[in-house]
Amino acid sequence: MTASTGIALAAVLTAATLVGAFELRSRDNVVAIGFWFEDVTFGLHDPVRMGGPLTLVEQQRIRDVARREVEHAFAEFRIEVTDRRDAFYRVRVRQALTAYNRYATAGQSNVFGPLGGYGGVSFVTLAAQAMAHAPAGASRAAIVDGIGRGLGRAAVHEFAHQILPRGPMHTTQDRASYEYWSSDRVAQYYGEMHWSVARTKLAERLLKPQARAAGEE
Repeated sequence: MTASTGIALAAVLTAATLVGAFELRSRDNVVAIGFWFEDVTFGLHDPVRMGGPLTLVEQQRIRDVARREVEHAFAEFRIEVTDRRDAFYRVRVRQALTAYNRYATAGQSNVFGPLGGYGGVSFVTLAAQAMAHAPAGASRAAIVDGIGRGLGRAAVHEFAHQILPRGPMHTTQDRASYEYWSSDRVAQYYGEMHWSVARTKLAERLLKPQARAAGEE
């Protein structure tokens, strides 16, 4: 590396750090997070179990439900859900993810603290778990929605890792919380979900001004 290249890299890192610090510490600034589907074929590991492959309408339904889950999870915070691929924090849905040469990984993130982060969640893994945990007699439409919820909630978990790199993730036994360590559970796909141990830290950094004012009254 030449001296000029080193100086340029240092300048970029410094700028990124300052941007990150501003986004998190400004009490009114809205932080954009990027969430999108990338190269997802929507192929299921066992389409026969679903009565056949997912239709185009069902694929769009999964996209819509997943995004709504992300928006719902961060609704009280100064966070805007976008499809920006250059967002400070970003999570993409992929057909499959690999980690340590395994294909069953549900989600993963690269966390850089003040430099943001990026990650992904696995369609095939989360769809398989949504099918496995479906209530007895669940309709095809209910399972499709379960897949969408599972993807969105897994993305929320990864975003929380990125936003709170030293946060209290995985320390709760609340299986209906975003922070729970495993996606292989009923609550990931069916029923309501909520914040647990990480909410306080998220609120300290990113609670909306009106919510903060209401809490101070």
